[in-house]
Amino acid sequence: MLCEKCGTNVSDNETLCAKCEKSMQSRNSKLSAGSSMDSRQFYSHSGKIAPQLVLGVPILLIISTLLAFAYAYSVIYIPFVGYLSFLLTLGFALGIGFCTAIVLQFFKTRNSLFAFCFGLVSGIFALYAAWVTFEYVLLNRYATEGVELWRLAFNPLGVWRVACLVAEKGWYSIQNTTPAGAVLWTFWAG
Repeated sequence: MLCEKCGTNVSDNETLCAKCEKSMQSRNSKLSAGSSMDSRQFYSHSGKIAPQLVLGVPILLIISTLLAFAYAYSVIYIPFVGYLSFLLTLGFALGIGFCTAIVLQFFKTRNSLFAFCFGLVSGIFALYAAWVTFEYVLLNRYATEGVELWRLAFNPLGVWRVACLVAEKGWYSIQNTTPAGAVLWTFWAG
C-alpha cells in the first residue's frame, strides 16, 4: 500500500512509513472496516478545456516560428553534418513538444483527446514552419535573388516544389558524397 503523506510503498504488515514515519494505523483501520477503497488511487482528468487556451495558440505559433528559425539557421550555417544535424532535429522536436506541454499545462487543459489533437496540430505547424524557414534561409544563402518569407510561407505548393528540387540535387556533402533523391527523403522522413 502507498503512504498517504509521501507516496512511499509500505508493506501491509508495517505500522509506520519508513520515509516520513506516518502512522499507517488509520489507513489499516479504514481498509479493515469494509471500505472498498483501492490501495492505489490515481488522478483522472476532468475532461475540461479552458477557454483561455485561445490565448495560448498565438503564443505557441510564435514560439514554434522562433524555434524553426533557430533550427534552420543552425542546420544551414553550422558546417558539421551528421550526428549534430540529428541532435539539432531532435532538439527542435523536443522544444516544440515541451512548449506545447507547457502551454497546455499553463491553461489547465484536462482533456487528453484535445491535448493529443492540439499537440498534433502544433507539431504539423512546427514542421511546416521548419520547412518554410529552412527553404528561406537556404535560398537566401545560395540563390542570386532573395526570396520573401511571407510569399514562401503562404505558398505550400511552392514549399513542396522547393523541397523536391533540394531533394533532387542535395544541398550538403558528407565525405565527398552528396545525399540526394531517395536517400535524402529517407533522412528527412527519419
